[in-house]
Amino acid sequence: MKYSLAGSNFKPFSAKVHSANGKKVNMRVSANLKADRITQLKDSTTIKVIGAIGDWYKIQYANAIGYMLKKYVRS
Repeated sequence: MKYSLAGSNFKPFSAKVHSANGKKVNMRVSANLKADRITQLKDSTTIKVIGAIGDWYKIQYANAIGYMLKKYVRS
């Protein structure tokens, strides 16, 4: 699985959480659906994307760093 972090070729960017059905989206401790949830973010919440791995983005929200599926992130 290819992993890209800030400091390599990845350029961090601001984005918003996107949920088509308006439900909250999970922010997880690792890039895995079975990983523990850090928190749930509301649709349109602003986040900072700081890396990518497969179908996941590494994100920063408030003082937390975690992972969110790319399909729930809009730049």
